[in-house]
Amino acid sequence: MKVKHLFLFLSSAFILFVSCGGGIGSTRPKNALDSVSYAIGVNQGAAWKIGMKRSNVELNDEMILAGVRDALSKDSLAVLVKPENAGMVIESFFDRREKQKKKENLENGRKFLAENAKKAGVETTASGLQYIIEREGTGVQPRAYDTVEVSYRGLLIDGKEFESSYTRNKPAKIYLKGVIKGWTEGIQLMREGAKYKFFLPTELAYGEYVYPNSPFEANVPLIFEIELLNVIPGKAPAK
Repeated sequence: MKVKHLFLFLSSAFILFVSCGGGIGSTRPKNALDSVSYAIGVNQGAAWKIGMKRSNVELNDEMILAGVRDALSKDSLAVLVKPENAGMVIESFFDRREKQKKKENLENGRKFLAENAKKAGVETTASGLQYIIEREGTGVQPRAYDTVEVSYRGLLIDGKEFESSYTRNKPAKIYLKGVIKGWTEGIQLMREGAKYKFFLPTELAYGEYVYPNSPFEANVPLIFEIELLNVIPGKAPAK
């Protein structure tokens, strides 16, 4: 989850629980104003809960509610963190957490690839790309400036599938110079009809700059099972 989005969730939480003195669930609406106040709280709380799930961190609910109560208090001295400094505290926490997670992912990924390279049938190129030939092809071998049609599955190192052309029942058509480095290099090793399994170091995949709402974290290696169906010749660059 983006830090700025979390900050919006935390900021909006200041309108929650106008009366929290009796604890969660003990205050019942007595009129229309109470009902809409409570509904706003439920609405914001639900969005807040989704935000926490996306951020993959368990925060302390009691301290969150304490912060809301203190912010709503007429006693300005009750607030332990000044509102103008709250954003900085949040940003700092999640920045540190993100950096640590990236470091852990990088170390775990390198360890996985080092062990994987020892397995029977695994070949490793100079760039660090690993692959297994599951079925060799006999057709055309593509070049970097060609377009190819492929069927593929994307997997994390724990075996979880995050993307598949098979579920869409439609092969993907891609220009080899327009995809991640591991695909550009790996597919050029294949011939039409081949099926390879590739293990991409993060440097040949998405690195630490993953796209918004990505199904995988930064700095993780990725696994792709790719079938090369067709090569559409492109125009060679002028020399």
